[in-house]
Amino acid sequence: MTDSNTVSLQYLLRTALPPETQLIAGPPDAQISWAVALRAQPPPTMNCTAAGLALVQMDLLRSFESRIGVTEVVQRLADANAAAVALRLREDVPPQALSIANQHNVALIVLPPDANMARVEREINRLIVSGAAQVTQRAIEVQRELVRAAAENREAGTLLQIIARATGKTVVVHDDAGVQTDIAQVSGQRRPAIGARGAVDSAAIESFQRWLQRESSKALHNVVSSPLGFTTTLQVEKRVAGFLSLITGVSTLDEFDRLV
Repeated sequence: MTDSNTVSLQYLLRTALPPETQLIAGPPDAQISWAVALRAQPPPTMNCTAAGLALVQMDLLRSFESRIGVTEVVQRLADANAAAVALRLREDVPPQALSIANQHNVALIVLPPDANMARVEREINRLIVSGAAQVTQRAIEVQRELVRAAAENREAGTLLQIIARATGKTVVVHDDAGVQTDIAQVSGQRRPAIGARGAVDSAAIESFQRWLQRESSKALHNVVSSPLGFTTTLQVEKRVAGFLSLITGVSTLDEFDRLV
């Protein structure tokens, strides 16, 4: 595969990995160019390259190397320049493994115990090979859903919920004065309490309002980085009516989210 055949881990978490998969360490915006399930060959191979996602079934590895631990596996794969490691295991991930993943900037995810590793490997690589076409097609489907909802005069909260569900991110709307008017989460909870996951705390809101005073013009017809994550303008008859933001903890926005 070429370097252009990459997708973000965020996108894989939404589309190719089992729903119960959890990211527990490392960067959520890691770019993945291929996936490989580690084979139980004596000794277990830990070959990987940059931008690779290693799928690890600990029981299978231990059938050939009984004493091997999660920390050692993560260290070996970090040394082999893996971009991400997906674990299927029965025990908890030790803190040392989390530290290694964060230190080496390796995304560490835990798969559900019944995950079919061969199927996950095939699905990830299928999405990577199809690349931009798959991303664009999915974004078009979401855009059509938004158009249908708008044509049916559905309330704004419904539109926000479609975006939140598609992107896997909290969506916040501010009016043209910078006052928060609505929020939607993936779970469907419209207005989370301050401090809850997905809620926007007062410090972030104040920082965002200052940003609007200085740099809001950059968001006109663009999606730009902001104190909340990524922000664009909402326009009514060529007039800026407000701002829509995706709440993220990453420095880059993947192509799917940008298209939506």
